[in-house]
Amino acid sequence: MRLFEGSDDELEAWLETGAVDAAVLVDPNPIPHGAVILARDDFRAVLRSDHPLARETRISLGDLAEDPLLTSTSGCEPQITALHAMAGSDYAPAQRVHETSTLLGMVAAGLGVAIMPALALTMLAKNLVMVELEQHLERTLVFTGPSGRPWHPSVERMRDIAETATTPL
Repeated sequence: MRLFEGSDDELEAWLETGAVDAAVLVDPNPIPHGAVILARDDFRAVLRSDHPLARETRISLGDLAEDPLLTSTSGCEPQITALHAMAGSDYAPAQRVHETSTLLGMVAAGLGVAIMPALALTMLAKNLVMVELEQHLERTLVFTGPSGRPWHPSVERMRDIAETATTPL
């Protein structure tokens, strides 16, 4: 088994050309036939635990206007842009970072704040916290095989395992 990382557009093309046999897609529309929803989460602010807003239950993107925004270029930028549009805020990242570990390291170093999916909570260092945003945007992670050719039996088995392991959403 090999793992390849790519954007959703890349993954969909790789599925259809046979470069990969399975993929986890974010918010596919429509959800492919035979696919299984793995998880749903939302986007949250990532702050240092000593940030003045770190103990708040929920904040607005406007509350972070004075903080440099560090943003990921590895897939979530369209959703982060949409969140800013929802808030009526300008989307002006101070830094664009590809690697999630680097992005979190920069927040931990006090270089700014980030917006990330809630599922990233387990990746946070002890000096980082996630705070819910008033601008609520969910995403759905979907495990699927190709739509234009039969699924490999191993992919079908992985889908069946994922389906029994996930709780109804």
